[in-house]
Amino acid sequence: MRVAAAELGRELARRVAPLYTVCGRDPLLGHEAAAQIREAARAAGYAERAVLTTHQWFDWGELRFAGRNGSLFGGRRLVELRVPNGKLGRDGPTALIDYCGELPEGTVTLLVFPALDWRAQKTRWFGTLEAAGVMVMAEPLAREAIPGWIRARLKANGQNADDTALEFIASRCEGNLWAADQEVAKLALLYPPGMLGYEQVAAAVVDASRYDPTQLAPAALT
Repeated sequence: MRVAAAELGRELARRVAPLYTVCGRDPLLGHEAAAQIREAARAAGYAERAVLTTHQWFDWGELRFAGRNGSLFGGRRLVELRVPNGKLGRDGPTALIDYCGELPEGTVTLLVFPALDWRAQKTRWFGTLEAAGVMVMAEPLAREAIPGWIRARLKANGQNADDTALEFIASRCEGNLWAADQEVAKLALLYPPGMLGYEQVAAAVVDASRYDPTQLAPAALT
């Protein structure tokens, strides 16, 4: 089953599945989706956690061992596999397909990938992961959705801002949700809970735009 990152909270409130795969082009949404899954698993009693990270010489038997070996203290566990470059190598596809064919009992498995292109999403192993568990797609927000996303972040801190101020933050961050989240955190440190005016926001928010690197030297000289 495939869900957007924004829908994950509702899915976790309904149940904790035995398998989650997180991938997508937005690093903040992917990071937060994985954190939500870890927290939900912990709250459901999956107290122990094993973390594996793939590399050039990664032994895919480690995944099966981690899942089948069970908790050190006899309880339930979370097995997290991180694939930093999105590459599975020669043995990875078969190992994941086999793993999904017999998911271990008493274990929640979390697979964390970066963005995967359309070719990877057409593979058998990707389809197997999607069919066997919950596939969380952490894709960038549409530009028009970012002010509302910022407003929700502000409200979590007991703050709010008018549409002009929200649009100002969104325009300065240019779709970079990491930068927008940092600005929201900074506003929470600078101002008490309540409504923020445009002047307050404009004074606090830095320009997080992506500049041309060739402008660095002239700017430094200036």
